[in-house]
Amino acid sequence: MVSQKVYYASNLKLYKDDNVEDLLKQRGIATKGRVTDWLVLAGGVSCYKDKLVECLGYLSKFYYHVFFVFGNKEL
Repeated sequence: MVSQKVYYASNLKLYKDDNVEDLLKQRGIATKGRVTDWLVLAGGVSCYKDKLVECLGYLSKFYYHVFFVFGNKEL
């Protein structure tokens, strides 16, 4: 049986000119080798739709499931 972990992150605060890949790597959220694990993003990711979509797409390469909960800025 493969072990699974659930990771949690919030308040990433990605802005319009941020490099999503670099920031997620710096914060230790996107690292290879965890493709069986789950990630919960609990709001505060970005108020920019393009950055939010880019972030979710990029993280889906590293986690089996990425769950996203809307925060007040994403609404």
